[in-house]
Amino acid sequence: RSTDRHGAWLVRCATFGGQRRHRFISQSGGLPSEVGLQIRAPANGTVAVAGAPIGPSPAEATAPPGFVRVGAKLKDKTVSRWIPAFGDAVVDLPRN
Repeated sequence: RSTDRHGAWLVRCATFGGQRRHRFISQSGGLPSEVGLQIRAPANGTVAVAGAPIGPSPAEATAPPGFVRVGAKLKDKTVSRWIPAFGDAVVDLPRN
């Protein structure tokens, strides 16, 4: 966590595919007020972002920065994931 109250750094452990050395660069200006999400898959699903219905996929939406729940309802099931959206992101949800 930052000592100047400007957030935290998220890093992946080297054992699980992260780098052995990390270089932390402070981003002056902070996070944007909203980020753009482009949900490309699964095709023909009904998309929801943070619980709000968006429409059929592919779809575009905006959300506050942070971890955002993105889901798609298919004929036979619903898939959803938490997406790290700290900038504009393209989302391809799996069909399973």
